Amino acid sequence: MGNLQITSTIKLDYTADDWALYDLFGRQYAAREINKRIEAALNAHPNPEQQVIALRVCLSVLADWKLYGAADTEGYHALQGIFDKFYGQPEE
Repeated sequence: MGNLQITSTIKLDYTADDWALYDLFGRQYAAREINKRIEAALNAHPNPEQQVIALRVCLSVLADWKLYGAADTEGYHALQGIFDKFYGQPEE
């Protein structure tokens, strides 16, 4: 019998409000750029075993957009929600 591999891909359409970005000029552009880079990180590391690698990349994305508030608590909560949906909720 052959191997079966199931993979997930993600397409984000989060707005500046979804990321809770500051009300600054360019916030929608910032949201689109964050989406692209988060998508790329997760799609490059789709397996749960690669979750830590993806998290490191995603946290650096939020840090890159910190002037817009992406690295604030709300941005981290948004990212946690994305990870929960993409990789599944962690077991408690």
